[in-house]
Amino acid sequence: MKLRKRLIATMACVIAMNNPVFGFEPINTVQTHTYETTKEVIIDIKNTTSVKNFNDTYYISTDFIKSYIRDVRVKWDSINKQTIITVNQKDYSVEVGSKELITEEGSYDLASPVVTYKDRTFVPAKAFMQAVGGDVKYDAVQKTLQFNVPLTQEEILNQAPIADFDFIQENYIDGQEVEIIDKSIDLDGHNITNWQWQISGDRASYSSFAELGAHLEVGENVVALRVKDSLGKWSEWTSKKIVIKPNQIPLIKAVEVDKKTYQQGEPITFKDYEYENEEWEKITEEKWTYQCISQDNMPLIEGKPYKLFAEGTYHITLQIKDEKGQWSLPYVKEIEVGKEVLQSELTYRFTEGRIGDILENYKNFNFQEFEAIIPTRVTYTGATLMMSNSPESVQTKGILYEDTIQGEGRILYHHKNASTDKSKKRFVIVMENVNEVPIKVVTMNASHKGPSTDVLYLGQQVAYDILDQNHEKHYNLAPGEKRYLFDTGNKNWYQGQTISGMIDLYSQSPVKITIAMVGDQTEIKHLENLVYLPRDGVHTRGTFPNADRYYTVDVPKDKPYKLMLGLPSGDIEQPIEGYDALTGQSTVNKGNYGVKYHIRTTAEVNTGLLLNPRGNIFKGAIGWANNRSYYAPSGHLNGAKSAANIGVVKAGETKELLYMLPNGSAAPVLICFIPENLWNYY
Repeated sequence: MKLRKRLIATMACVIAMNNPVFGFEPINTVQTHTYETTKEVIIDIKNTTSVKNFNDTYYISTDFIKSYIRDVRVKWDSINKQTIITVNQKDYSVEVGSKELITEEGSYDLASPVVTYKDRTFVPAKAFMQAVGGDVKYDAVQKTLQFNVPLTQEEILNQAPIADFDFIQENYIDGQEVEIIDKSIDLDGHNITNWQWQISGDRASYSSFAELGAHLEVGENVVALRVKDSLGKWSEWTSKKIVIKPNQIPLIKAVEVDKKTYQQGEPITFKDYEYENEEWEKITEEKWTYQCISQDNMPLIEGKPYKLFAEGTYHITLQIKDEKGQWSLPYVKEIEVGKEVLQSELTYRFTEGRIGDILENYKNFNFQEFEAIIPTRVTYTGATLMMSNSPESVQTKGILYEDTIQGEGRILYHHKNASTDKSKKRFVIVMENVNEVPIKVVTMNASHKGPSTDVLYLGQQVAYDILDQNHEKHYNLAPGEKRYLFDTGNKNWYQGQTISGMIDLYSQSPVKITIAMVGDQTEIKHLENLVYLPRDGVHTRGTFPNADRYYTVDVPKDKPYKLMLGLPSGDIEQPIEGYDALTGQSTVNKGNYGVKYHIRTTAEVNTGLLLNPRGNIFKGAIGWANNRSYYAPSGHLNGAKSAANIGVVKAGETKELLYMLPNGSAAPVLICFIPENLWNYY
């Protein structure tokens, strides 16, 4: 619910309801109520440093006195070595070690001596409060102290403010901007400093109408307000009714294009679509898909088509989402595509398309039939990879993986919360200085995604971030010091949700890395009490050296070529091997998750590059060195027939392609190189 508050000045005397429809006191550390010449202040003794128990006597500090008794002054008399506390224009002098409270009229017996604690002066609470016209009682059940604090003359004479407000309209639509007029006044001329809003049936309190408005529900709502003046006095509650009507789901009436029939590769011009929705509400998102329905097994393509490349009937589908988050029903527009070819699909993708666009491949050519290109140079080097993916589904708290790395390092993790109990779980990565001297750890890239049930999305986002950014963060660790590299913290990691991420780091000295699922209250010092969790027998964990692969390829102009990544391919591509530091066993990283590929490509002629996954549904990313990263695909790829445009290397140019297999997607993939002279053939 959007809101706007309109303030107006008024001279009218507005009478608040004496018996509001509802209202209650919120449970806070401090609760105040005004009674005649004193006010009650309730202090939770567990949550304050201004109240202390010394020798079975409760004491209050001078800070407490200044906080809860209005217009108090505290000063130090250096000549007499006394603290002078002025309450209601009357001086009370105390001296550390003395049991007397001295005034002009005489002295009061404090029963216990005045003390200092952490450079603060404390006086016996009950004796002092009784001397200044108040009192204090201990509530053994609630573990609180109930103070009756003396009021100043101004506070005694102060009238309560009057809360009042109006809605600009009687009815609003769910999601509509709600306007109020705040007419609250204080007849004594004091400022109104606090507002407390409530909704009937909701025990929560809100300090502004903007906070409350988001919780208004469809139907009749009773909203109440009380206000507090600058002297701390609350008004009575006043309440008003407001009706929130249901929000209309957007309805698409028409989608129009400039023609009914197009030829292959002919531009499609879309006119503005017509729809019905609330006038004040914006459309925040469009979802376009299209599919050739006159051929069997044609894929449903995400996105808005600007050119089409197969003969037949197409269904172009649009859905729209409003600000409330409601999606319309799909609207289907049917168009025809003829047999004449004005432009091939590859020519369009590589000259007019965008990186990440999906190649529909209506000609059904098989990327696997392309000839394998032989790199002129292959180098395995770079970071040591720590991979934590087993057990992928984590059923209980414990250490998932742990090892010590030195130099360039990379941490990859991908875990689902599969715990059966309902207690809150956190995921943490902790680094520890195992040296006898201070060390510095530098993180170059980091991406942490989730929790979410969409594992393909998580993997794509992590790869996109890691291939794009280079943001250093420096940590200095003392000998033996432990510190969080990552902590899900207050995020709710629900059962069935996955978290996924990666960190690139560097440490000149050995640094121990611990990856664990912990409880909500688990601290770093508790990690040593956790058990090491066994692998699940399916997924991978381990430490893998040389997790950067550099391939140099020179692409001829005679035919299309392929480079297989993530699956053994002759002597070119092999799975990365390592060890499990928790068991000492050797391990193989099938798919080469966490391996960063640097493919240095030189083209004889303009050459288009495609990414073709050989597994199932795929969502990934690529990057170009000294440029940026891109989603590849912009939607998702499903099956070995489809591919994503990942860019063009011009004739005589050398460019470096960056690629990592995204967490959650399957290997292998083909990087395909297609010279320009063949774009019309495929």
